[in-house]
This record gives sequence, C-alpha cells and structure tokens, in this order.
Amino acid sequence: MDEKIYLRSDLANECRARCMDEKNGISGVSFSEKNEDGIIISTLSVEDERGEKLLRKPRGNYITVGFDKSIFMDDERKEELVLILSREISSLMKTLCPDALRSVLVAGIGNKALTCDAVGPLTAESITVTRPLALHEPTIFSKLSRLISSYVCPGVQGETGIESSLLIKKATDIVCPDLVIAIDALAAHSPDRLLHTVQLCDTGIAPGSGVGNKRPAINKDFLGVPVIAIGVPTVVDSCVLVLTSLEKAGISNDLFPAELLEALKSSDNFFVSPKDCDFTVRELSIVISSSLDLAFSSIKS
Repeated sequence: MDEKIYLRSDLANECRARCMDEKNGISGVSFSEKNEDGIIISTLSVEDERGEKLLRKPRGNYITVGFDKSIFMDDERKEELVLILSREISSLMKTLCPDALRSVLVAGIGNKALTCDAVGPLTAESITVTRPLALHEPTIFSKLSRLISSYVCPGVQGETGIESSLLIKKATDIVCPDLVIAIDALAAHSPDRLLHTVQLCDTGIAPGSGVGNKRPAINKDFLGVPVIAIGVPTVVDSCVLVLTSLEKAGISNDLFPAELLEALKSSDNFFVSPKDCDFTVRELSIVISSSLDLAFSSIKS
C-alpha cells in the first residue's frame, strides 16, 4: 500500500494508531488517556528522532480532546468541554511561558468563505480583544487580571496573494506577543474524527499540509516566540475514505488490487466533509473562543 496516500492525517493520535497496528510498541513516543464524563483526553509526546520518523510529526506534545457531537445540543456538556479545553490550553501556556506571560496573539488561519476551512477565522474573530484597552487605558486594564490579547486573520494565499505565515510574522513583529496561538482546520484519516476532535500541540502548525498543500511552518523558529496550535479535523481525503471503507468491510490491506491504488493515486483527489459541517464549525468556533477567553483570564504573570 502507498503510505503517502493512506497515512494522510494531521492528527498525531491517528498516526500513532496506524503505527501501533504494525508494531507492538513505539519507541520514542509516550501516550496516556483518560475519560472525563465521556470526554476523552489523550496526551501524546514525541520524544526523540525515532518518534519523529515513525509518526512523521515534530518532537513535542500533542493533546487530543474527543467528544460526541451531541454535546452541542446540551449546554451543560458544552460548558464541560469549554472548561476542559481551557484547562489544557492554560497548561500548555504555562509550560511554554513559565517565567512571564502578559500578551498573546491569536492567528485564525483559513478561508472564512469555505465552511470546512473557516474554524480558524471564526474562532479568532470571537475572542475578546484587550490590546486597545491595555494601550490606551492601562489603569483600567490592570484591574481586569487578563492577558493582553489581539488577533489576526491572514486569509489564504489564493485570496490575498500573500503567504499567511508572512502576514502572521509581520503581525507578531508589530504586536510583540509572548505567545502565538494558531488555529486551523485539519485533515483526518478517519471520518469518525471529523468535527468532534480538537488537537492542541506546542510544535506549531504547517497550514495546508493535511490536504497536500503544505505551506511554510508557523512555529517558534519562524516567529521567534512559542506557538500553540489548535486544530479541528473537518475533512478526510477521498482516497483515504475509500480505503478505510474497504477495511471496515473486512477486505484486508493485502487484497487491495494494485489497479485500485494506482487509480486513486493518479486521480484528482478531493476532500469530503460532513453534511452538518456548517453548524458544527460554528459551534466549535464558539467553544474554542470561549475556552481561550477563559484561559486568558485565568493566567496572569
């Protein structure tokens, strides 16, 4: 099987699961999981070069929060999700900025006009912006016990003609935050992950990598400050969907005809998103922005 097709996923957990199918353990990768009232929180750490090679992910920490989409129909359960995400975001913030954290820049990556790519801009636009108050009314701002927050939505290169990473870099140079939080849509391997998984990581993000359109990475090396990436899987590759469906039907990998794999490789691939994508993306954007606002008000150095 062509791994380049089959392993296309932005989710570290899925890459680990695929490796676990082939090996009885993964050297260089640690993993733990807990269930909090039906919300699954897993923590995966890529610890060395071997782990990076096996998972094809940079060294660092990946936190995955999984939940059932019915959670959006229950306000109490939705609030639980907000609290859990806020807690995990706050933990990463404290780890990355242990000495001083006063300001944060949120980068909403993606195309707002395309539903499956809109989670970044919609989330960024919903956070509470406090930088103007901190600049112009510092006495009032000091009583809020909040981080200085601002956001940027750079759009996509096909729309603006400019790499989103360059616009985020320029915004970082202007704002001089202690931390950047980049939010983007992701591609998953399993359709079961779509729109009810949130991945947090401290390794930054490469916009478009999950859909074969890799752009320059947005990370600490590029921006000069730590980066937390928040991603929501909204699409699955059509090739992966076909192959996964065959597996679920009980057809072994070894029985996949070479002609099928060749046809999938040579075809113009497209990506599939769930039919309720518009509703769930809006709901998740509200949940994540609420989590960020809560985290920004609970940390003050």
